[in-house]
Amino acid sequence: MAPDCKVVCKRCMRSLIQCIRLIFPERQPYYELDPEAATGGGFSPEGIRPMTLGRSRFGDGDGDTFKPTAPWTSDGGGGGQWTTNDFEVDTEQEERENAAAVEVARRVLRALDGDEEALKSLEKGKVTTQGVKLIFDRFTLEELRSICRAIRNCETMNSVEFGCNNFDNGAVAAIAETLRRDESLQHLAIWGNSVGDSGAASLADLVASCPLVSLVLSNNEMSDNGLSSLAQALPACPSLRTLDLSVNAHIADTGVQSLCRALRSEGGPRVEVLTLNNCSVGNEGARHLATLLTEPECPLRELDLAFNMIEDPGAKVLASALEVNSVLVELNVSVNLFSRTGISLLMQALARKHVPGRQILIEDVPYAGR
Repeated sequence: MAPDCKVVCKRCMRSLIQCIRLIFPERQPYYELDPEAATGGGFSPEGIRPMTLGRSRFGDGDGDTFKPTAPWTSDGGGGGQWTTNDFEVDTEQEERENAAAVEVARRVLRALDGDEEALKSLEKGKVTTQGVKLIFDRFTLEELRSICRAIRNCETMNSVEFGCNNFDNGAVAAIAETLRRDESLQHLAIWGNSVGDSGAASLADLVASCPLVSLVLSNNEMSDNGLSSLAQALPACPSLRTLDLSVNAHIADTGVQSLCRALRSEGGPRVEVLTLNNCSVGNEGARHLATLLTEPECPLRELDLAFNMIEDPGAKVLASALEVNSVLVELNVSVNLFSRTGISLLMQALARKHVPGRQILIEDVPYAGR
């Protein structure tokens, strides 16, 4: 019998993360103030967020780095707050981080130019003959353009990964403009940044002009409009096999509809791994994905829809699709809004259609097929 389905509210999850940050401040000692969350002249736990290191070097320069000068004061009833007097701008910290970022950018450029000493001075794997992996590094627009030009000049470079760099849409436009028509680029990842709809539109030109095999745009700020812009370019990228759009909270059913239309296009990409967890996909989005799964030539082998808004009607159409599809081997629908009825429908579909190795993950518990 299927277990009880526990519905986990996304707001509750975010509150839990905030509590963890408050309980273990030594793990994350600096915070940013969020003026929009200020109430009564003070800041509650919801009014702070982890600071973005080196933020003043990139983008519009807002969001100063702060450090707390007083401990959190509880009111004894589970609440309490800091006031603005309990924080001060940590200018020394910003200066140290900015200087370190400038040095990293300089070493990366030298390494891409073939400087062995610069290559050895960088973290292992940051720059290789096949690609770059620049995580938590901050660059100005000019530094970013120079790095991308150097990448393009390396004929063996086929993989570019940027993660948690505080890139905004302007930075992504610079990447897209510089790497456009790079015939060696097969793997592109820009995750943990602030790629919005205009950034996604900029990337569309790159996607349509490069032989990408994998594209990762997880943990950004894209909405349905951005995904629709990106989807228009996908038919021109038949080499694409892996697409990760997870943790874009504003991607919902309309964007999924555009994506599925692109994936069904004749001569378009044959995506085998599609990741859409932690978005806002509902029953209509599930219906479009189910239609995609019933296509005779649908190549999808893995579909991740965990942490979305799919209810029993969505579970029903997905279950029906599973009874037709013979290719999908993993469907992750953990932490959606199913009741026992929805779970039962999926389990029945799993039992009726034998596909070797197929499994459905619900509430992080795998139910393996025969």
